[in-house]
Amino acid sequence: MCNNFVKYLIKLDKNEIFKFSSTKGVTAKKIFEKSTDQLEKIDSVAFYNKNIYVKSEAIIYIIYELGGIYKLSLLFRILPKKILNVLYDYIASNRNRWFGKLDKCSIAEKKNISRFLD
Repeated sequence: MCNNFVKYLIKLDKNEIFKFSSTKGVTAKKIFEKSTDQLEKIDSVAFYNKNIYVKSEAIIYIIYELGGIYKLSLLFRILPKKILNVLYDYIASNRNRWFGKLDKCSIAEKKNISRFLD
């Protein structure tokens, strides 16, 4: 949960529409109660309009919800999901090397603590 993407979302999400939970947290386990083994393989999940999106689809809908120019992210849906997920996996496997790994989680500051579900 403690990563630069979440930090970036917190900064951009002025209306505080996003809530965050670890895929290892209680909230995720409730949402995936029948298939918790899937959570081991996933690091991005969006629960949006009562639907669950993972990997590239999750990122597309998360960015879409920021509004404005970010709504153009839906254009990525014209690409096959398999290609988007390969790209997602490539970025996910290299993100620490490219963007660095945080030594300590500074996301859950007091002003943002209500945005974290568990």
